[in-house]
Amino acid sequence: MKVPFGRRIGQRKLTLALAVTVLALGGVACGAEQRPDQVAGNPTERSESGLFERYVGGEGMTEVSDLPFDEAPTDAQLSGAQDLRARAKEYAQNADLTSLEALGQAGYEPISEGNSHWVNLDHVTDGKVLEPERPEFLIVVPGDNNAPEVQGVMFTPGKIGVAGPQPFGNAFIWHYHTYTHERCFQLGEVMRLDWPIEECNQPGGDDVVSRVTPQMLHMWFVPNPQGDFASEMVVPDHDH
Repeated sequence: MKVPFGRRIGQRKLTLALAVTVLALGGVACGAEQRPDQVAGNPTERSESGLFERYVGGEGMTEVSDLPFDEAPTDAQLSGAQDLRARAKEYAQNADLTSLEALGQAGYEPISEGNSHWVNLDHVTDGKVLEPERPEFLIVVPGDNNAPEVQGVMFTPGKIGVAGPQPFGNAFIWHYHTYTHERCFQLGEVMRLDWPIEECNQPGGDDVVSRVTPQMLHMWFVPNPQGDFASEMVVPDHDH
């Protein structure tokens, strides 16, 4: 990587005013590909990736599964997924991430100015997947009195092209985005909207230029009409 993370991001003081409109990852990265709806529904054939895929809307969002989408999870799988979500929520509550200072001390910083997705690079690089006490991302928005509110977490399984595990069948489903323009992905995993492409694509570096994101998975802690594991990058019309 050409410029160390600590110099590029870490030296900037966490004085980001959460009073400004917080933009989610998908919303900030405008220009996402609007693919035809040819894979909507519950496809019965695997895609070229070896996974079942279905396009679910704008932002180039495509859900993926190792199982046919109409294969419903069992009660035990549903319970296991909820237990994992509960552990992630307990982690966020116990960490007391209720101030910008606390978020910074816990190792989280926004992936770009004003973004709702905050990354912890230690968690990105620790080799752990779906570890509820070490989520790669927090979803942070202004809450009461403009204090930060952690609405959920986002997990990534690894670099672009790595498939996320499904220990509970289709109880939760991973997704990725495809954009019309290339983006810079730090370490091949963290989209950096503020990084110029020419600085990202350095010979021998660990960063990756791509139109396709890594797979990702949300676990929401606040009520979400689209579900506790909804793929959308924000909770619609959530009342703080």
